[in-house]
Amino acid sequence: MLRTRNSLGLALGAGLALTMAGCDGTARPAGSVTIERPAAEIFPMLTEAERRREWVAGIIAIKEGGGPPRVGAKAVETLDMGGQRVTVHAEVTALEPAKLLAVKGTSEGFEMAFRYRLEEFGGKTRVDWDAEFQFKPLLAKLMMGVIAPDIQTKLEADFVRLKGIAERKKPAG
Repeated sequence: MLRTRNSLGLALGAGLALTMAGCDGTARPAGSVTIERPAAEIFPMLTEAERRREWVAGIIAIKEGGGPPRVGAKAVETLDMGGQRVTVHAEVTALEPAKLLAVKGTSEGFEMAFRYRLEEFGGKTRVDWDAEFQFKPLLAKLMMGVIAPDIQTKLEADFVRLKGIAERKKPAG
């Protein structure tokens, strides 16, 4: 009983300390990658389910609402996140073909928002991306020091994969 109280007290104390330090359970990974392809070739790799499955690790299934990508379009993604099966209900919140894609999503354990900005120069495209994950459970908030770097590393690896796949494909035309 004493051990349980001490563990609970330690967890609550750590949670209070993290809250006071400004750790609110939010991870904000971001990055940039330059791909030797025009933006018109990269954008579908961000918006089309089958193309996303090529480069985003952990996607088990994507069920889209149908129709072309547009603001308000919805999808349900099932992901393997560290051995856990996670279902994310996603919605496109902003879209400018070959320039901008923003998506928000919710799951049982977190809410997230992604933004991809594409800038083309000389037949190359720089993709700047940023995300925000707001974790709900207290334990996840307490583990932010471990979780946030893992998210950043996973997303960086995804974008390296996107670059490799896009640059191996034959140019359009």
